[in-house]
Amino acid sequence: MRKGIVADLIKKIPGISYNEIVRETGLSNGVISHYLIKLMESGEVEKEGIKRGKYFLKNIPKKDRKIITLLRNKTN
Repeated sequence: MRKGIVADLIKKIPGISYNEIVRETGLSNGVISHYLIKLMESGEVEKEGIKRGKYFLKNIPKKDRKIITLLRNKTN
């Protein structure tokens, strides 16, 4: 059930960050971490980037992930 909430949010907002997932769902850090690990192990979700990783469904091409990440960055 919670796994579905996290997966649906990543589907709805591709390139979402960990902190955004926590804010949007209202779930605790531990719960989010657990389900993100499960989703990545099952191959449904992939993390792009190391420090401030963004989460995408597996079916989104790598080149599109870069564009989405750039478009999601806030500008001055």
